[in-house]
Amino acid sequence: MHIAYLDVETSGLLRDPEARVVEWALSVWDGDKEIFRGESLVSGKGPIPEEVSRINGITTEMTVGCPTFRELYGEWKEHLKKAIVVAHNLSFDLGMINRDLIRQGEIPLGNPGIDSLALFRRMKPDLSSYKLTELVRIMGVLHENPHRAMGDVDAMRGILTRLFEKSLSTHDEGVLRMWCGWGGTSAHRYQRDLLSWARDRDMSVMIERNFPGGLLSWGCVEGKVVSFNGESVLVDTGGNRSVLSLEDVMAVYLA
Repeated sequence: MHIAYLDVETSGLLRDPEARVVEWALSVWDGDKEIFRGESLVSGKGPIPEEVSRINGITTEMTVGCPTFRELYGEWKEHLKKAIVVAHNLSFDLGMINRDLIRQGEIPLGNPGIDSLALFRRMKPDLSSYKLTELVRIMGVLHENPHRAMGDVDAMRGILTRLFEKSLSTHDEGVLRMWCGWGGTSAHRYQRDLLSWARDRDMSVMIERNFPGGLLSWGCVEGKVVSFNGESVLVDTGGNRSVLSLEDVMAVYLA
């Protein structure tokens, strides 16, 4: 599977309903080869608050004339199909991307995802901080342009490569899928965006389950979403109903 490292800079936090993506970087790998690399500032409605600009250096004026989020996604979406997405604090980055996708009338993402924050918490439980700026110092990785999207993408890939002593994208698919589950439901909250989107439109989804038959196996359930909450999702599979724990949901796609 392709590995898609990504990072977004935003005008605010997820709890701010007006916050939006103002910069996006994407680096897609197949084994040891980078097959796509893109970064762009993103134009959109609403100013970037001064307190945010002081952190990432991005001002409202810098984004004028840049691609809109919809235009950028139109160019990049083929690189995200079926890829495992990797981000530091995965639920935030994918949550912000999905918010802007929904605003633009696009289908939200439900890709399998690996949270580098969760990996480091599991692999190095004694660290005092798991901020990206601290992890690059601990792992001895160069971090050019902190708090800018591509600078953070390259730093994230660097610390993961040091952690496992080889590129994440060269690992066996079964191992990658195991790491997808390490973040738990908190890291994969963005998948609820697609569950909700499909339920509201009475559309079928395919839900990939995390290792229903053992470590190196995975399966899927296809049907319509009846309901879901913070712990489980109820799916009508055509006369039968299945309850899946959100802990076992690895990916969601439109069927």
